[in-house]
Amino acid sequence: MAIYFVRTYIVFFVFSVLLAASGIVFAQAAPKLTSPAEEERIAAQQHPTILRRYGGQYPDRKLALYVEQLGQHIVQSYGDQRFNFKFFVLDTSKIFAFTQPGGFVYISRGMVALANSEDELAAVLAHEISHVFLRHGAKREKLNKELTVIDIETVDLINKFTLNQEREADEYSIPLLVQAGYDPFSQSNFLSIINRFDKLERSNGIGLAQDGADKTHLPLDERSAITRTLARELVDESVHPRNFPSRLPGPAYVEYGKNTNQPASSTERISFYEAVDGLVYGRRPSEGMIVGDTYIDGRARFVFNLPPGYHFTHVGKKAIPYFGVSIRAQGPDGATMKLDSSFSYRIYNSDLITYLMRNSGIRVKEETAKKLEINGLAGALAEAIVPKSDEAPVIYLAVIQVSSRTLFTFSFVLPPNISPTESDAVWQSPLSFRRLFPQEVNNWEPMKISVIKVETGMTLDSLAEKMPILNEPEKWLRALNNIAPDEEILPGQLIKIVVH
Repeated sequence: MAIYFVRTYIVFFVFSVLLAASGIVFAQAAPKLTSPAEEERIAAQQHPTILRRYGGQYPDRKLALYVEQLGQHIVQSYGDQRFNFKFFVLDTSKIFAFTQPGGFVYISRGMVALANSEDELAAVLAHEISHVFLRHGAKREKLNKELTVIDIETVDLINKFTLNQEREADEYSIPLLVQAGYDPFSQSNFLSIINRFDKLERSNGIGLAQDGADKTHLPLDERSAITRTLARELVDESVHPRNFPSRLPGPAYVEYGKNTNQPASSTERISFYEAVDGLVYGRRPSEGMIVGDTYIDGRARFVFNLPPGYHFTHVGKKAIPYFGVSIRAQGPDGATMKLDSSFSYRIYNSDLITYLMRNSGIRVKEETAKKLEINGLAGALAEAIVPKSDEAPVIYLAVIQVSSRTLFTFSFVLPPNISPTESDAVWQSPLSFRRLFPQEVNNWEPMKISVIKVETGMTLDSLAEKMPILNEPEKWLRALNNIAPDEEILPGQLIKIVVH
């Protein structure tokens, strides 16, 4: 496998000189490259496992057909008939694309949501198609059979080979795009879009999980710069007859992706927006979904609201307890919230004040501790004891028991001298916690991409207010559409917003 951005699968290009210099031990007979037919057979066997791992195939025939036609157009424009390519959209919000040797190409709906043109989506597919044409998967298998010693030095060398393959796929994809009639700068443009979105997520405490991609991929800004240079060189050389399209579109974007072709007018661009209109955005309820100040977990079957002025910064899963969660949020004046599920071997039942005092890690003010029923569940609230100081924070704790041994614990670290009104507002968050009945889970719909045509009087600020995103919604809207900080939208322009 090879990947466009986030999750990395080991693929390598074997340079015999480097391998000989490394002193790696080889088998007696050097194996041949796996044939394209054998690669396809192996990929077909692994396909069901990949679908299970990444949420299955996205259930939208319109988008599936669009991506399939787009990928096949790139392949047919190249003219290599050795591989039977197949293209799939995976139903996950994670941002990645990868290919299986033999021509099975996968792209996540999270990656599709960030694209703003058919050219950019084509750039992702062209990168993955390049891995197949360059036989990277076959060369990986060949190297796997040749190596008989696997140690830290070997893994480091393998990572370098993988990095070389990623560079090669980036370089190979640019003339591939031009051959298919797409903007050669779209590879660079889309890498800069992902980089911008990644930085925005990290600034909000979320961030993309890169899973070792730093060892096998160049940083996104470097990849963007290199592919832009390669595209420029190709354009400069295109005065010579080299079977390129008669008209090269040239750079469509500048820094921050300011689009000189807006508003959209071409058939290809409209076709792209029709394909992504209604695309599920972010997590589904079954994955733990954020809508404004509400967290809905359809798998663990609970829902709660944040206090006013708070926004989520992290949502994670725990192996224990089953369906466990770890959620973080930030509020005004540096306030923070944590919600964690835990499994206790001791059955506390309604004796939850004892649980708070013994398991919170800090002492609580017994006079503030009280038991209560929270939407039909046993619960307890208490204020923690902190050192006496004008700068000492106020700490609130709450625990809710959802089964005999599974408990959810809230902890709030608040600024000193919090007012009674603010205090009451904070307590409303754990008091909003409730279980979801199975039939209720089906009533929660995921957020979706809605493509709208800008009308006179519309502004980015007015559109951002419609999005169920609490923290800096205009920044998210600009990032989603790759609109520069100083750029305004124009009547007739097509723009993506998130709706629920």
